[in-house]
Amino acid sequence: MKSKMLLLLTMSAALILRLPAVSDEKTQPPEQTFSETIIQLTGGPREALAGRVLMEVGSTVLLETPDSVLHLIRSADIKERSESGGEFRSLDRHQMAARLLERTGDGFQITFGNHHVVCSDASKLFTDYCVRLLNKTTVEYQKFFSDSDVKLHRIPDNMSVIVFRTQSEFQAYAKKQHPDTDFSDVPGYYSVRDNQMLIGAAAGDREYRGAGDVLRKLKTRIRLVETVVHEAVHQLAFNSGLQARYADTPLWISEGLAVYFERASGTGQTLWIRPGGVSRIHLRGLRAATGNDRLSLPLSQLMAEDTGFTTQPAAAYAEGWAVVYFLARRDRKSLDRLLNGLSKTPLQQVTPQQRLDLIRQATGRTPDELENEVIRYMKTVKQR
Repeated sequence: MKSKMLLLLTMSAALILRLPAVSDEKTQPPEQTFSETIIQLTGGPREALAGRVLMEVGSTVLLETPDSVLHLIRSADIKERSESGGEFRSLDRHQMAARLLERTGDGFQITFGNHHVVCSDASKLFTDYCVRLLNKTTVEYQKFFSDSDVKLHRIPDNMSVIVFRTQSEFQAYAKKQHPDTDFSDVPGYYSVRDNQMLIGAAAGDREYRGAGDVLRKLKTRIRLVETVVHEAVHQLAFNSGLQARYADTPLWISEGLAVYFERASGTGQTLWIRPGGVSRIHLRGLRAATGNDRLSLPLSQLMAEDTGFTTQPAAAYAEGWAVVYFLARRDRKSLDRLLNGLSKTPLQQVTPQQRLDLIRQATGRTPDELENEVIRYMKTVKQR
């Protein structure tokens, strides 16, 4: 959990588990096109960056390169800037696959999911399981919004995922990708900057003899299943227009939504069926954070700023999940208005007061009034 907050974490001929697609009738593909910008940096022979400029704020340029990586560049570090005259184009899934293989090296192979490009040196059995789970999560994510007032963009088919056979490989790559972040207690994460998921395989990966072995092993490591779902929801949110990378999105709703999805059933071919299961961990955390019908981290504080995820992370995750759970079950219209009201502008700060104003406008309640309703409702929720 702690590291994730600093981030916001041979070709296979067989297409893994083509689940039925959800209609795109309620989705809206992004229509805006961008010209390609070339930026040559000062201070060395580093190759020029080519991409689309998403935002310029003061002396900072935010550039997205075709591999979906974001680059924050200071104007003082720009030696030369020009327009190529062409249109910016993201890598297609086959180009993304080639780029991932360049960055990972020997032993890694590509498996394509419905919307993901999975680069893995784990066993084929475990990799295929991950692809099935990613496909299933994507379908259920689309279903969750299919009858809502939230309109999503069409989900791309080139979202990158790297699966590592061992935790030591995972840790080494993660450290290289984000040197200042501690990944010692994390089995996987989504990197907002790189728009990429990293997953460490379960121990004994090479010993599996069939799909049943994978499921039996993962039933003893159910948090790994839930981590994959949780991080997949983050990636889906940032690639479907629900959230914008480097925009000032309140952590409580970003994490609350991911936790709302994550609970694994422990049954079926993916050990996960649908969102909305009661969180084993966070229901306990919520009750520990609730005393005298008040929360130890008041919603007015949780919703105004993100510091609670540093000072009281257990309470912050639990309360963020509880609010999303309550609204999804009891007041979906308010949840939709909250999600539609999130800032989609990168590098634009949203003040604490603006965050609280969004709560009032979307839900018709003050944070204190919402807190009272959430506490009363969550007392009726049973651990399953």
